[in-house]
Amino acid sequence: MTIVGIFLLVLSGSLATYASLKNRDGFGKVSIACLFIFSLGVLAIFYDRIEEIGIGNVASIKLAKKQAEEEVEAIKKIKVEIESQNVKIADVTKQANKALDDIKDTSETINSLRADIETQAGQIEAISKKAELASQSIEKMKTIADAVEKYGSLANINFNGMIITGSMGSSSKFQGWKKNYVSLNKKLEGGRFRIEGENMCSTEAVNHYKSYVEQYPYWPFAQFMVAFCLSKQRDSEWKRHAGIANQIFLGTTNTPGNHQDHDLINHLLDKFYKPNEAEN
Repeated sequence: MTIVGIFLLVLSGSLATYASLKNRDGFGKVSIACLFIFSLGVLAIFYDRIEEIGIGNVASIKLAKKQAEEEVEAIKKIKVEIESQNVKIADVTKQANKALDDIKDTSETINSLRADIETQAGQIEAISKKAELASQSIEKMKTIADAVEKYGSLANINFNGMIITGSMGSSSKFQGWKKNYVSLNKKLEGGRFRIEGENMCSTEAVNHYKSYVEQYPYWPFAQFMVAFCLSKQRDSEWKRHAGIANQIFLGTTNTPGNHQDHDLINHLLDKFYKPNEAEN
């Protein structure tokens, strides 16, 4: 149709030229004919274009529709996937919440067990302390029993070296150990007592006490006086004598019916001698 249209355009132009040259009087009629032919040519050319445009538009519309349908299907698939993911997310959330509840329950159980363990640990510690104290007490009782067995026979001999049985007194091998250097005064006001003597810690007196200690190392009063005097003189040897006196008094003061002098002198010893500190 495009070729026909071009031919008609050329023909209308030729006729118009010929008419104008050959027949000026009939130019009007020819012009009308030429205009008609020209119009037909134009229509013929544009018919193909209109048809092409129409077909192209239809194809474009169909393509657009197909694409739209595909996109709709894709959107539907995406929607389905999203809904599926939502279900999965909801399931995961549910599982997570359950896990959290389980963790909470487990944590509460652990806390309860920890509290029980701490309580039991406290009870065990208390029992352990009691056992330790009991062990120490047993050990102390054993030490006392050993001391009583070893030194108990001295318990009824007083500071002056006299064996006291009830209201009766008799001499012993320890008489004269103190000479006139020292005495035990038990007649102070308020039941107080003290050892006294002007020369009780003189060099002569100390040498005299030591002679008895060398001959009778288990005689507690002589050991006490050596420790007492040497401590006054800042002689470190006093600790050894004090330790020996302490062990002997441990036996004599725990012996039933012991003479009071052992308790009194042991009390004086405790004032300046502490076994644990003396070892340092």
